[in-house]
Amino acid sequence: MPRVADQSQSQIEQFINEVIILSQVNHRNVVKLLGCCLETKVPFLVYEFITNGTLYDHIHTACQRASSITWENRLRIAAETATALSYLHSAASTPIIHRDVKTANILLDVNYVAKVSDFGSSRLIAIDETQPEAERNLAMYFILAMKEDRLLEIVDEQMMNEARVDMLKQVAILAKRCLEVKGDERPSMKEVTMELEGLRMIEKHPWVNDIKDSEETQHLLRDQLLDAYGDETSMSNSTVYDRMTNHHISPFNGGR
Repeated sequence: MPRVADQSQSQIEQFINEVIILSQVNHRNVVKLLGCCLETKVPFLVYEFITNGTLYDHIHTACQRASSITWENRLRIAAETATALSYLHSAASTPIIHRDVKTANILLDVNYVAKVSDFGSSRLIAIDETQPEAERNLAMYFILAMKEDRLLEIVDEQMMNEARVDMLKQVAILAKRCLEVKGDERPSMKEVTMELEGLRMIEKHPWVNDIKDSEETQHLLRDQLLDAYGDETSMSNSTVYDRMTNHHISPFNGGR
């Protein structure tokens, strides 16, 4: 039950208008806003309760918990998060920009399904100036590691043991594209979702790279994206399939 910092009357009115918009958001990967309380000096937002903590907790705290977030789960959580952001950006009645996407704002339910949270107040609250400089520069650290071809030095050891190196590199390249300074050089979240779902499919069915014209392959990817978007996606099967096959990841040769 987060609260919003003290604000002027005009900001309170803006807050109320945005709460109305946010209360209409209905997506399986977005924490549901149940209501708000304006009877106190500081307004409160009331969200559905998600039982399994944050992605940050599972990755950075107890080692025994981290083991449950396997590479397969992390790739799925990334795709689910991208799906939620794509919905907020384009499918919601009014576009909503999160502005504070981080592992601490991604909740996990009992089945480790991602639930994006704190997407409303981020439009009203300034950037946390108390955040350590090192944390704010994490993106630059990642970009520098990519530039110097040191990606594998910064990857979680557990992921090095579970994931194929070529898959790790593909995800890293996609993440780097998302960090481009110019907006028109960054992929949309719908494109990010599509590419992540394509990578998930390749992870599950490595043979898709070798079957360019397989009807079965196209159906598998179509079903994967329909599961992510429902009936809202406007992408054609051929567009999705072409983008997926462009990954062209080398067949697994037994090493990680």
